[in-house]
Amino acid sequence: MGLRDERIDHALAALQPDLRWDQEDDNRRIRSRTHTIGECFATEQPLLVPLTGQ
Repeated sequence: MGLRDERIDHALAALQPDLRWDQEDDNRRIRSRTHTIGECFATEQPLLVPLTGQ
């Protein structure tokens, strides 16, 4: 394994807590809303467009 592979592995390992939190957040409901955060994002995602100039 080369130095680059080790850096990639280290970066992925550092992201694991964030990814776990993000997955848990997808299943969360805000107060008494009927849809989870993940369900709302899935509905809104196709409507998102890049900001101009980016």
